[in-house]
Amino acid sequence: MIYLDNAATSWPKPDAVGAAMVAALAEAGNPGRSAHGPALAAGRILLATRRLAAELFGASPDRVVLTGSATMGLNLAIAGLLSPGDHAVTTDLEHNSVLRPLYAARQRGVALTIVRSERGQVGPDAVAAALRPETRAVVLNHASNVLGTVQPLDEIAAVCAARGVPLIVDAAQTAGALPVDLAGVPVAALACGGHKALHGPAGTGLLVLAEGVLPKPLLVGGTGFDSFAETMPADLPEALEAGTPNVPGFAGLNAALELHLADPAGPPAAALAAAARLRAGLAGLGCWAAPDVVGWGVPVVSGSVLDRAGRVIDPGEVADQLWQRAGIAVRAGYHCAPLVHRHYGSEATGLVRFSPGPTTTDAEIDAAIATVRAIHEAS
Repeated sequence: MIYLDNAATSWPKPDAVGAAMVAALAEAGNPGRSAHGPALAAGRILLATRRLAAELFGASPDRVVLTGSATMGLNLAIAGLLSPGDHAVTTDLEHNSVLRPLYAARQRGVALTIVRSERGQVGPDAVAAALRPETRAVVLNHASNVLGTVQPLDEIAAVCAARGVPLIVDAAQTAGALPVDLAGVPVAALACGGHKALHGPAGTGLLVLAEGVLPKPLLVGGTGFDSFAETMPADLPEALEAGTPNVPGFAGLNAALELHLADPAGPPAAALAAAARLRAGLAGLGCWAAPDVVGWGVPVVSGSVLDRAGRVIDPGEVADQLWQRAGIAVRAGYHCAPLVHRHYGSEATGLVRFSPGPTTTDAEIDAAIATVRAIHEAS
């Protein structure tokens, strides 16, 4: 198999990730609920994961909320920071993990402005023009999961900070792929999953909050202490972590974070180099149509394969042919980002998305290019 679907979830996972998960299943109990050995072991796993995540993002460990996914973190931030009568700003580049929570907020009385991108990017001036006195959040992805374009986060964050507007960042495609130092960038909340470029297991995620930012809880329930209180604790991270956490999953994420911090530039550079080779090779075929973008910077390559008459071959058919002909795993369709397709002309069909990883070889990239050529020639 040639796995080129890392933007959905990275594969293969490092051996250390699975080993840590197995060890946690054998050793760890329910953290914060008791003082016996297994409970303490679980607590140490979670604390170690917070500390490594804090090191990665330039934050304080107590501001790292452990979640089940980037989607969960974004829901916590969006629902927890917006109230009826507020105004929020987002972009047409967003994943449904941003759009749907914002649409739900709009149904509760939050006004919403969607800023239009140009060639895959949204500039700070466009964000500034959308702000109002009642704006209480700007929500945007750091990099598009369809176009691979990276937003000018530092500049947008500076605009938001100057106006006193919290910035919520969807870092699903950039956590582990691009450096994000929140110590130097005024971001109120950053959400990511653990299972993409960080190479941790599915079912894990992080929500990193700036000092002074405390969203209202989305889930309420047990925390292991102060059981007679009718409300959730006021302090992080417990305020946003109701229920039993996924200890084996976070043990795996802890191992993945250790590996990433030991070599923070190596795997991301390898994945991007593979994607650049693929991007250039597909562009040279003459049968590959891709959106015209600027600021491409994560290993995501999306487009359409044309038949010999110049018509778009259904992306689902292309993905199936890639798998049947050469065992190449990609994703086809709309990638949970409907406004991207509406804006960039692929609403009728969607796009084929290739996303190499750090272990992708030149031979695998060349095989993908050759298979796309074969699909075109057979059409």
